[in-house]
Amino acid sequence: MRGSSKRLERGARLGRYELLARVARGGMAEIWAARALGDRGFERLFAIKVIAPGLREDKSFERMLQREASIVGAIRHPNVCRTHELCDDAGMLFIVMEWVDGSSLRSLLRAWTTSDHDRVIAPRLSASILADACLGLHAAHELRDASGHPLDLVHRDISPDNILLTRDGVVKVADFGIAKAMSERSPGSLSADFKGKFAYAAPERLSRQPVTRRADLFSVGCVLYQMTVGIQPFDADNELAVVRGILDGELRRPSEVDPTYPEALEAIVMNALAHDPSQRYPTANALAGDLRRFAEQGQGRVDTVDVGVLVRERLAKSIADRDAAIAGRAPGAPSPPPQRPAAPPRDEPDDDDDLPTVALAPGAFVITGGYPAASASLADAAVAPRLAPPAPKEASPPRAKSAAPMRSLDGAAFDDVATPRQMPFALRATLIGSGVVIVAGGLALLALANGAGPQRPSASGRAPVPPRPGFAPSASAGEPAACGSCAAEPASAPSASPSGSAATSASAASSSRAPRGAQPAASAP
Repeated sequence: MRGSSKRLERGARLGRYELLARVARGGMAEIWAARALGDRGFERLFAIKVIAPGLREDKSFERMLQREASIVGAIRHPNVCRTHELCDDAGMLFIVMEWVDGSSLRSLLRAWTTSDHDRVIAPRLSASILADACLGLHAAHELRDASGHPLDLVHRDISPDNILLTRDGVVKVADFGIAKAMSERSPGSLSADFKGKFAYAAPERLSRQPVTRRADLFSVGCVLYQMTVGIQPFDADNELAVVRGILDGELRRPSEVDPTYPEALEAIVMNALAHDPSQRYPTANALAGDLRRFAEQGQGRVDTVDVGVLVRERLAKSIADRDAAIAGRAPGAPSPPPQRPAAPPRDEPDDDDDLPTVALAPGAFVITGGYPAASASLADAAVAPRLAPPAPKEASPPRAKSAAPMRSLDGAAFDDVATPRQMPFALRATLIGSGVVIVAGGLALLALANGAGPQRPSASGRAPVPPRPGFAPSASAGEPAACGSCAAEPASAPSASPSGSAATSASAASSSRAPRGAQPAASAP
């Protein structure tokens, strides 16, 4: 039984990939979003390309898919959608490609023309997008085999559907290989052999002439015309009229449609759309150079940052709906909040988990950690070492000793030296208590230095009055002022007073004001 009988739906598996949602469908293939699951919860998003259901029994399409994977898998360029591998699951052949987090240029044009904006994208922005696409296209055109011979690879299906734009503004060219394989099928009608879209095909392809890389440049010119003018260059009512217009070269110049069209950009468009292949750009790299120079004209440079802003603004809803389908949610449903990954479990605790920590607070210490929480004032800081010890932990397995223990210069062995984890509790408590006492003493000294310490009372028993800054106190009536040396010597007899009666009255007055229990001062003879 061939793999075509396998039903593809959400949750189905193709090899190690789990299908999530179908994101695109074409005439010959369809694209699925899938994730690859790795060890320890690792997962990554990929794009899976499979042959359309009605063509899976056709061996020629399998050969096309194989050829695309083998050729495009060798392209390494940031502007080319990378192919990782070709897989076979019970006869179901599929290609694993990188996941492009964005949308196609076709979606951007559709969203742009249906909005309230003009039907065209800014010329410089359009030139920047297609300049990057041409760089990826040039890498494919220059591809060589293992022997160094050029493969002359031609995309043959450059169109807005195969130019992808990421959220960050990176441009990628997709869907290589099958177009050429389709042209190699048995002769038949044009519609049977032709692969691609008639509106973007070069005249030599439609007339069955030899096809070179310049046919892809004609397609790029058609896309550029549509982006900047708003209509296809060979627009008609049906495909037959479109083919006839391409073969006849019936083309309106961009300035005939829009008189304000930039002259420099019109020259690029007309060169790429030349009916004679020899009159077009020789390489995609040359076309990319002219497009980049035009994009850098004027004020500021247009680059991937501007393209990313355009994608996020114009395609926000379509990208959100696609992301919801991939996540299995209904369109428009809010996404769940991101979950923080759980921290990996630790094999063993840190060395400092059982050590206490001392947190300073105004007027007190709070000791936490391995000890029960307790608070102590400055007076109790000395008893901090006597706090309860931590709860016992499970003993760790003994460490294996080496056959030859290390020895110091004097021959003493280091085997019996305690490691930090073997430090006795008493020693640790002593060290912590010493630290607390030192801090307490420092705070006490700081308080004394600021004048907050106790003061001795005066000889009269009265509480001393603190002096005001910048003011020298004078002697009071009851307490004569004396210097330090006079206070230590015995009182000597005062000198004779000119009036004895006056001295006697002064002595009596001072005695009457003396406090109770105090001896009156002796009067002078």
